[in-house]
Amino acid sequence: MKIPLPFLCCLLTICRLHAEFEKWTSADGKSAELELTDVKREGGSIIAKFQNKDGKTIELDLKKLSNADEVRARAWRPLNHIRTKFTSVGNDSPEGKHRTSFRFEMAGRGLLNLVFKPESSGIIRPGKPEILRLVRGGKPVEFENCTAWLEISPFGWEEKGRDPFADRNDINVEEEHRGELRVSISGTPVDLDGEECELEAKLYFEHVSVPKEAEAMVEVSKTLDALNYQPVGQFKVALRPLVMWDSRRETEVQALEKRGPEGYSLIVQEDANQRLIISEFVVINGKRIDPMLFESKATRFRVVIKYWSVVKELPFIVRKEPEAKGKH
Repeated sequence: MKIPLPFLCCLLTICRLHAEFEKWTSADGKSAELELTDVKREGGSIIAKFQNKDGKTIELDLKKLSNADEVRARAWRPLNHIRTKFTSVGNDSPEGKHRTSFRFEMAGRGLLNLVFKPESSGIIRPGKPEILRLVRGGKPVEFENCTAWLEISPFGWEEKGRDPFADRNDINVEEEHRGELRVSISGTPVDLDGEECELEAKLYFEHVSVPKEAEAMVEVSKTLDALNYQPVGQFKVALRPLVMWDSRRETEVQALEKRGPEGYSLIVQEDANQRLIISEFVVINGKRIDPMLFESKATRFRVVIKYWSVVKELPFIVRKEPEAKGKH
């Protein structure tokens, strides 16, 4: 079904979680917020498939978009499916307790991490998989607990000899990255050996795409007691005053009151959005400055934050078949 873009605005209602809704403009200047889900060739035309905030599908010929959005749609690439391959299984428990670790090779684009779930205690735990099937010798195996870990070199920095804390302008979400996934099963009545056991587990992974940038002028905080957090895009930041002080003679607050700030440090308020940040920095006289410690007599600074604008929770399933062998 093809729907003229001018009529799309009336279809927009409640936003779906983690959808990549962005402003798209037609050739005649009409705009709407949509999520681009596919681009395909049909006959002599190239069709862009969108979803509105109601979940309805809209298809548009790219020629009906503005020049800039036609270029953007042509450059769009679909999410790459996460691929896994079983490699080994073994008992990694201390003192002979039954805790078995299944290892899988993992590959995909834009991988951020397993979805972490805060428990009632407020402590963040590793991703908790849903065990769909756990069998040994054809019989189901009971267990007490299961967890999952991911070991991956983020965005290939390690493989390419890059410093992950240096300039991150060259991040390429199109690159495929590899890591090792571990699914640990504990509290089983028997060891799960590699030749007889079967495992099928469902996990959720954070997939990132579309790096963006936000910036704003930020006033420095004048006291340490109440930092002045200010918005930079969707984030809250503060410029904390720094001063040298001797704990044997005075407190940091007293030293700041006596001598004033000797420098500042950029602090991002801790919340759910913080994990989206790629890098943050301060700009002084057109140059990027280390945000951890910088000196200046100015009271306002330009703060820039590079971040992932979209994070989607992608479900995927890992399997270990009974014939798959491998021990560690």
